[in-house]
Amino acid sequence: MQEAHRKEYRKSKFSWRKQNDVAEVFEFLVAEVEKLFGPWTAVSPPCRTKTTCTACGNFYQDEVLEHHVLLDIKPTIQESMSDFLTEDYLSAGQVKSCADCQTQKPASQRTIFTAAPQYLFVQLKRSKPGVVFGKPTKDETVVDVSSMQLTVPVTIGDSKVEQVTMYLRAVICHKGDTRSGHYFTYAKHGDNWFHASDLEVIKILPSLVKPSLNSNHAYVLVYSLK
Repeated sequence: MQEAHRKEYRKSKFSWRKQNDVAEVFEFLVAEVEKLFGPWTAVSPPCRTKTTCTACGNFYQDEVLEHHVLLDIKPTIQESMSDFLTEDYLSAGQVKSCADCQTQKPASQRTIFTAAPQYLFVQLKRSKPGVVFGKPTKDETVVDVSSMQLTVPVTIGDSKVEQVTMYLRAVICHKGDTRSGHYFTYAKHGDNWFHASDLEVIKILPSLVKPSLNSNHAYVLVYSLK
């Protein structure tokens, strides 16, 4: 599901001397922290891709290397997560050789959470196919996050699934096109939500919280267990 996205991150070279995507900055900072202190498990979603041979049922699992998940745009954030976890079907040429069949066979593939992450960073896939005036186009569809919760199915062992509820803590927004713009954030502190833009931090009125969070500029969502 995210393999092409992962390859792009691995081959891209980060530099502070250019405008950077906030998800790219996050991945870079976590990587630098991990160089000094080892795996930062609190911000690492315990995800794996499970690939199953449709001919014999043999499967293998690969660890997801990123510290955030990339979700397609859907009407609600829960639908985006459900789509991310939906099983895909791959042709023989898209997978490794099956250990039992000794050849490449069509397979099914899905992403699973093997434990509940303490924090979950979700990037919404805002870039759309196509170019306008030399720039990739941006999808500004609103993804409803007003429930302020996200249910994550956690697979325990081979088959047991536990539904874990996570709670919205911040929404990082980007206003602009795919090459330039301005970032601002809605973040929760205690029982209150705040709007932060550069040095300005403003408390949001309770009646305006949900309309603010349901922004067509929402780009990265931060969830936690508590």
